[in-house]
Amino acid sequence: MTFPFNELFQNNVWEFIHKKAAALSASVGYLVPSLLGTTAFVASTGSTINHKYEIPFNVFFIFVGPPSTGKSQALKEAAQLPMTNLIESEDLSNFLLDKCTSSGLSKKIASNSKVLVSTEMFDLLNKLLKSDVNNATRDAQLLCELLSGERVPYSYAT
Repeated sequence: MTFPFNELFQNNVWEFIHKKAAALSASVGYLVPSLLGTTAFVASTGSTINHKYEIPFNVFFIFVGPPSTGKSQALKEAAQLPMTNLIESEDLSNFLLDKCTSSGLSKKIASNSKVLVSTEMFDLLNKLLKSDVNNATRDAQLLCELLSGERVPYSYAT
């Protein structure tokens, strides 16, 4: 499926993004959503959308594609590296999460309320997409509650 990404940007910005994607050997379809997701994440710090009621400013992307199509390079260049610099320059707590379990993701979201997840999520998503009959962990429901932006009490036990 194609999308006219060039219509989202001014010509000089589009030319830079297009050349950056080529230099990374990544698809523009991975680079642009990475940039938009990172921009939305930064904009969400202290911002909400007011439309009849206040809601958090959340944007989520999941990249699905064959190996070696540039997903990791796009995420690293347009999301992970800029966020690492932001964490260091602004002395923020680390909100990057890489290769996590569903329990690890739940704990991070519950304690920080802000998280940028990157790279490999296959095991987690595979587990969440199973039915509760097969899964019986309620991970999907818990993550939906935590990602909604509403206050949710959460305690963990083993």
